[in-house]
Amino acid sequence: MKLFLVRHGESDETDQITAKGREESAKNALALKQFHPEITTVYHSTKMRAKETAEIFHEVLCHHTPLVEKEGIKPIDAPEPIADELSSFTKSIMVVSHLPFLEKLTSLLLHGNAVNLPFTFEGSSVVILEKNNHSWQLIGMVSSHCFDMQKVL
Repeated sequence: MKLFLVRHGESDETDQITAKGREESAKNALALKQFHPEITTVYHSTKMRAKETAEIFHEVLCHHTPLVEKEGIKPIDAPEPIADELSSFTKSIMVVSHLPFLEKLTSLLLHGNAVNLPFTFEGSSVVILEKNNHSWQLIGMVSSHCFDMQKVL
């Protein structure tokens, strides 16, 4: 099972993503598409900037799958409830959310605590984790500034 964690695109004071945010989201979605990810569901937070970003990734990557507004994944929400939920998934999912939530969720999944933040998510970037048995590992990243994605998808 793969988990695609996406930070929303650059946004303005109205909580909508900017033209730059749309462009970076589309660019990163297209870069990710070349690896044929099998995403079965896309979750996004209740904030407009996450919804708009999710719609771009959804359209490019998996328009035939559910696009779901999800409570509990806003900037200051605790990562433990969604981490528990994700542990029961067997199919790949995308979560479009915010900082610091995504950093804390990533740290919790990789290190077992939500304090040791491994890196910073740029706008529209994607961090890819994979669950093997009961542990998670970082397998790739897509960013507008550099494409570090491993060809493991």
